[in-house]
Amino acid sequence: MVSSYEPYTMPVLYRNGLVGRIDLEFRQAGRTLVLQRLELEPARQEHRREIRRAVEAELERLGRYLAAESIEVAARR
Repeated sequence: MVSSYEPYTMPVLYRNGLVGRIDLEFRQAGRTLVLQRLELEPARQEHRREIRRAVEAELERLGRYLAAESIEVAARR
């Protein structure tokens, strides 16, 4: 079976459960953290806004840890 996820796709955990998958890239040249893809599990769609707010907060935290100068969202596919 071929996966449709990138090699470095990570799980998104929220409230003790898997709620989605996220693919990030850190571009060192521009010190930019890029959200390539975020997919929520179908069963978690009703909590979409709440989960997205939590993911945004964690992206900010990760960006500070990496000393990123900016955080970007790639074009949605």
